[in-house]
Amino acid sequence: QDQLLHFAKEAEVNENHEWAVKYYQERIARDKSVPQNWFDYGVYCMSQNDISKAEECFRECISCDQKHINGLIMYGIVCALQERHEEAETFLEAATAHDPKNIVAWTVFSLFYDSLGNDIGAEMAILEANKLNQYEATEKLRAEMGISDVEEALAEGAIGAEEAQKEPSEHLDNESRRSSAQGSDSNQQ
Repeated sequence: QDQLLHFAKEAEVNENHEWAVKYYQERIARDKSVPQNWFDYGVYCMSQNDISKAEECFRECISCDQKHINGLIMYGIVCALQERHEEAETFLEAATAHDPKNIVAWTVFSLFYDSLGNDIGAEMAILEANKLNQYEATEKLRAEMGISDVEEALAEGAIGAEEAQKEPSEHLDNESRRSSAQGSDSNQQ
């Protein structure tokens, strides 16, 4: 399977599209139940501007795995390109629901809303993407430094042990409330 994907990508780079299609189709023929096989072929079809074939591939991808995040995102994009906005919104929303920490899903959702002129939806989605991106960057930095934000908050006495059990997004919400409270305290002084 991996070797066929390698051959397909090599044929694609060499602009031998006939062979690229054969390799992608061979991967699917060997196992139609593997969503990634359909997804990879769909991405190739998108690169060739064959939107109808890409749509078919992404539909098959998500019929094999209804939680295939990239398949949901790409199917949403295909629907948006074809101006099937309600359907696009449904699939992009499904991607963010199945993986609420997926920055790409939230960013694409924001771009989709922006393309419709839905400023509120676009703002909501981009704020979520930014919050997740900021959290990931902070966590990466803390990991490099050997500290977790839960450990730091516990050490500072800012949270109790029961709060330490919460999901990371809940800590973010609490952190922003704490920052707001500290900001208003300094404004009052």
